[in-house]
Amino acid sequence: MSNIKRYRQQNKLTQTQIAQSLKAVETRMSTPLFNRIEQGVVNPTPAELDALADALGCEPADLMDFAEVNYNIPSTTKDAIRSKKNRNGKFNLCALVPAEMVKDLDKKLRVCGYKDRPSWMMRKLMALDVEYGKITAAQERSKAREQRRA
Repeated sequence: MSNIKRYRQQNKLTQTQIAQSLKAVETRMSTPLFNRIEQGVVNPTPAELDALADALGCEPADLMDFAEVNYNIPSTTKDAIRSKKNRNGKFNLCALVPAEMVKDLDKKLRVCGYKDRPSWMMRKLMALDVEYGKITAAQERSKAREQRRA
């Protein structure tokens, strides 16, 4: 059981109640998204984690290790992420990440059932595609509802 779930249950709060309280920090927050955070499938942003700790009456460090939340990956640096297309129409994707993040990465991947780094990356990219599809579909449904009301 995750620490987030443990604290939520101790406070006798539902996932929906927590998701509603986090909407002030993250407008796309929903019960399914919070469920994914609680299960460890999606990591909260630092702002979400702070709001979550406030809602649960604890410290952010009680819920998650900070390394799980903020990886300090430079997002504005031109060289932070590079990709180069090869002849097969595939991309070689390179990202600069802190060394602590990749310490024992191959061992961690094997323990978690991944064959190698590329297979892990492909699974994560496919999961991102699914998440993106769900979010954009929800946005489209929301726009359609607003248009029908107008």
